[in-house]
Amino acid sequence: MSEKNRLIDMNELERFLWYLQSKSDSAFERETEKAVKRFLTEIRRDGG
Repeated sequence: MSEKNRLIDMNELERFLWYLQSKSDSAFERETEKAVKRFLTEIRRDGG
């Protein structure tokens, strides 16, 4: 499997994104939360 075609577990990805979001500066907390939610919604919609 090539680097571009590597599969990722969606639950693992979600946990990682929320972990990163929790490490963001509190001034950006609302924006990073919205970005994570939007990304997860889009990737699920697109069949991720």
